[in-house]
Amino acid sequence: MTKFLLSILLTLTYLQASCKEYELLGAQSQNQTSFNSKDTIVWDKVDSVWSVSKPLKNYVLTSKICKESGFVLVANNKKVYKTLIHKKNYYDIKKGWNTFNAPINGIDVANTFKDVDFVFTYDKHSGSWAGYSSKTNLIQKIKSTRILELRYIEPKIEFYVLSSKNKKTKISSKVPNAQCQKIMRDKNYDVIIDSGIDKGVTFNSIQSIALASRYHSHNRKGIYNDTRIIIMVPKVKNLSKNKTPKKYGPAIPKMMILFNEAYEEKEFYSYDFLNAECRKGYFPSKKRPPAPSLSKVK
Repeated sequence: MTKFLLSILLTLTYLQASCKEYELLGAQSQNQTSFNSKDTIVWDKVDSVWSVSKPLKNYVLTSKICKESGFVLVANNKKVYKTLIHKKNYYDIKKGWNTFNAPINGIDVANTFKDVDFVFTYDKHSGSWAGYSSKTNLIQKIKSTRILELRYIEPKIEFYVLSSKNKKTKISSKVPNAQCQKIMRDKNYDVIIDSGIDKGVTFNSIQSIALASRYHSHNRKGIYNDTRIIIMVPKVKNLSKNKTPKKYGPAIPKMMILFNEAYEEKEFYSYDFLNAECRKGYFPSKKRPPAPSLSKVK
């Protein structure tokens, strides 16, 4: 009888040791039993050490009652992410996986999540995951995989946080420098903010001027970063009746502005979050040719 019980225990121990429990991030259904890992990234935790897998042809999920665990970043997902604004200046993080949305000014990831295992978000434009860890060894693993290095999360974007404990963390966001903030507070100026990821243009309230970024976060050498641009333009009273807006696209900073003729020759300011620069320029006209770059405000 003793030998029989021992053999059962050894069998159960073996089965438990080879068992993996996975959390599917980005998947529409948590009941998925298999996936093609060419389209995913798998993280395993064995003996309290995280490792990331190389692409395999197929991967089968096993029992859901396991000692060892991991998670799968589903890259070919069709999940519709919520586009909500987080209205508090902090996050209440629970032990395990958390799902949050970014606030109106976005998130400076490293300064906000100083003691968490992982932060991940999925970028639908590039079809790639972007990740961050406060652990030095884990961030090095992220840089060596198909995961983009996550430095900033845009407003409204949904993301995941894995934490080993409950904690409350204050949100850190990037803000324009003093030169541009002074203009932003001027009631005589319109302020338009481009998200940095949207392909469409962002209009002001009276549809007289619009802004679009020419680059996206995932195009910066494998780094998912803050590429928002803000422009501050003087308010105009008498708009032109010409229905076709003019285009202006300086090379530095990279952006495109659609504007009504009433703005011609007027000065405007821009703030480039990627390079942390406040710049000044003028709208072109027949008298004033377009400038390839805007001058820095000192």
